[in-house]
Order: sequence, then structure tokens, then C-alpha cells
Amino acid sequence: MGKHHQVINFGLPGRTTIWNDPFLEGRNGLSYLQAALETFGPVDILIIMLGTNDLKRYFNVGAYEAAKGVEKLIEKSKMPNNHGFPHPRCVVIAPPNILSPTGAMAENFDGAIEKSQHFHHYYQDVAAHNKCLFSTLRGFYSPVP
Repeated sequence: MGKHHQVINFGLPGRTTIWNDPFLEGRNGLSYLQAALETFGPVDILIIMLGTNDLKRYFNVGAYEAAKGVEKLIEKSKMPNNHGFPHPRCVVIAPPNILSPTGAMAENFDGAIEKSQHFHHYYQDVAAHNKCLFSTLRGFYSPVP
């Protein structure tokens, strides 16, 4: 990254795009985004890789709804803020497919293996529609002109 860049990992285990988890308080990404952008701003590039936790069975949503949650995050990042910071360029990363949850988490993610197979498709659509870069963790794709 060099001496002119600072990378801030604002990740949190269990974070969702827009859903309030009844068992893990404070995990709604949309609720924290504006504060994070203002706390760490100005932010040049916002990398969004959320959605795996959206597939917990008690939310009853799929990859499409997770991608729409990412779209809400992109929209929020473009809203004016109290500091006059320019909005960041967004990079949308599709979460990896869920392969085989084990242990106590397996029941929470019942049905998520099948749902996660659609992350790539829906996230790529949201990224293109919102003129964001898109990645699958294997490479970046430019938005459709």
C-alpha cells in the first residue's frame, strides 16, 4: 500500500447488509456506514463484502436480497454528509459460496449453501447498475459502460 495509503478494516463477525440480527446486537451494516465514513473520512475507496450472514435462516432471504442490501449501502455511501466529504468509489466483492457450515453455525445457515451460489450473479448486477467495480476475490471487473 505504501506510505500514502491507509487501509481500515471495519469488518465485524456476524455483520449483515441491512438486517437487525435478534441474537447479535449492532451487526446491521447500514446502521453503521455513515458514522464509519465520517469517522474515517474522507474515504477514497469503500470495499463492501457483506451478505453471507444475510443468509442465516431466520432472516429468510437469499442472495438477491443480500445484493439489494449491498445496493442500499452503496446508495448510503453517496449521500451528502455533515463534513462535505466526497463520496467514495465503491468496490463490491461477492462473498464466496458457502460450502459446508459445521458445528453450532450449521443450523443457522440451513439452506444457505444453495442460496449462496447466486451471490456472483446478483452482486455483479448491483455493481454494474451502480457503476462500482466488482470482484469475486479472484479478480476485478470494470462496470458496464
